[in-house]
Amino acid sequence: MEFVQVLKEKYGENTPILIDEIKAVCGNYSRPRISQFIDEAIRKRELIRYSPGVYYLPTMLRYGLSMIGPRDVIEKKYITNGAEIYGYYSGFTLLNAAGLTTQVPNTLEIVSNNVNSRLSRVLVDYQKVIVRRARAKITSENYQILRFLELVNNLESKELKQKEFLRYVRKINLKRGDIQQYIEYYPKSVGMKLIESEVIYEFARSHSALRTDALSGFRAKP
Repeated sequence: MEFVQVLKEKYGENTPILIDEIKAVCGNYSRPRISQFIDEAIRKRELIRYSPGVYYLPTMLRYGLSMIGPRDVIEKKYITNGAEIYGYYSGFTLLNAAGLTTQVPNTLEIVSNNVNSRLSRVLVDYQKVIVRRARAKITSENYQILRFLELVNNLESKELKQKEFLRYVRKINLKRGDIQQYIEYYPKSVGMKLIESEVIYEFARSHSALRTDALSGFRAKP
């Protein structure tokens, strides 16, 4: 088996490769044999062990072998593998995306499917990360909806009226039906904030086919 070539074709170079992904492409081999493949590739410097259970295929640069950073590993583990989305940044990183702060956090906050406990604190190299379990399963189709509702849940009603936030709402272009489908997973206060701040009217203006008289029925479940 051309172990390194198989990994390269499947995952590419300079990208984190998790041990479960290695096992997936070596499904016909025993665990001891897979360990031999890994150890031999590391010995030849064709594969680098970044941390326990995390590897990558380096390239040769002018000053030595290439390196990957903690952000690459964090995103692979908790946010996306490039084909699927199973998490998103929250906290100050999300506030930055919404234009509500310029503060750069020391600790990254993430909401993800890939965490067993309700809240987990991890350290990837030197980067501190707080990972919270998703309220609803995150997919490529719904992550923007869930990320928006998470943002509303962590803001005050007056903050939702800021022009920067309204600009963000228009940019992500959600429909009222999108919100109604997932709001039951969030506290009742989220629906009330959307109504009190009149952010819900942004959805109505952006999608004229939606009936504004349905506003009275837009409520989060207790």
